[in-house]
Amino acid sequence: MRQVVELRGQAGFRAMTAEAGNKTELVVPDEEQFHFRLETCEIGAVTASRIHLSPCLAEPGAVIDSDVVNLSLILRGSQRVRSPQRRQVFRPGQIVSQVGWNRHQGLNETVCESMLLRIDHAALVERGCRISADSLHFGPDSATTTTHALSALVKATLHGQSLTDSPTPPAVGNAMLELIVGLHHESLDYRGSSVELDAGLHARATTLIGTSYRDSDVTPALLAGRLGVTLRRLQRAFEKAGTTVATEIRTLRTEYAAGLLHDRSTPSMPLTDVARAAGFASVGELRRAIRTEYDLTPTQLRG
Repeated sequence: MRQVVELRGQAGFRAMTAEAGNKTELVVPDEEQFHFRLETCEIGAVTASRIHLSPCLAEPGAVIDSDVVNLSLILRGSQRVRSPQRRQVFRPGQIVSQVGWNRHQGLNETVCESMLLRIDHAALVERGCRISADSLHFGPDSATTTTHALSALVKATLHGQSLTDSPTPPAVGNAMLELIVGLHHESLDYRGSSVELDAGLHARATTLIGTSYRDSDVTPALLAGRLGVTLRRLQRAFEKAGTTVATEIRTLRTEYAAGLLHDRSTPSMPLTDVARAAGFASVGELRRAIRTEYDLTPTQLRG
C-alpha cells in the first residue's frame, strides 16, 4: 500500500526531528522553509520511496538497520556525502549507497529529489552483490538504460499504488531486483552475453506489459521508448523467447476480455465496454483477437 507523508515549515521540521529521535541529527538553514515529502510502498523485497527534501545537513550517528542496504538514486539537485574514508558529490543519475542508516554525513545544498530503495543485504548477497559497510557509491558512474528503467518502474508502481490498494504483482518486485543487480554488474564492467542481456530485457518488458496492457496506447514502440532501447532490440529479445511484443500484449488483453465475458455478474456488458476495459482500440480488434486465441466469437465465448 502506498503511503504519503508531507511536512512543512517549522512545525513540520520539529515533527520530523521528534519522530527521528536520536537516529538522525538534522540541521536546516531556515526551519520556516523546510519541506519534506515522502511517497513509499512495498515492492516485493524492496521498499521504494520517492523523496523531496529542502536544503539540510544530516549528521551521522548511531547506525541502525545494519542488515539493510539503502540505495538513493538522485533525481534532482545534488548531495555531498562524507564518510571517515572519503567524500563524494552525487548528481542526478548516480546512486548513494549506505549499509544501514545514519552511517554517513549528507548535505543537500539545494532542494533534492531522490528515489530510495531499501533492501535486505541478504537478498543482494544471494544474487552476487556484496556491498561493504564503507561504500558510498553504487552502480555505474552515470545514468544508463538500466538506471532509467529502474526509475520508470518505481514511478509507475508508486503511481499505480495511488490508484488502487491491490498488492504489487510479484513479477514487479522480481524485475526491480534484477535491475538493481544489473546496475551492480555494470559498475564492475560486467558484459553479459547477448542471450543474457536479451533475457533481462525480455523480463523487464514482460513486467511492464503486465502492468500497462490495459492502456490502449501501449504499443511495442511505446514500450521500447519506456525501456530506453530501440524497437528492433526489443523485438529481437522477444524473438529469442519465441514470441513477439505484439503477441504478448494481445494475449493479456484477450485473457482479460475473456474473463469479463465469462463473468456472470456482467452478462450484458456491451462489447464496446469490454474492448475498452481490456485495452483494445475497437470491437473489431477484440473479435479478431478472440478468434485467434480461442477460435470463437465473443458471443460464443460468453455462452
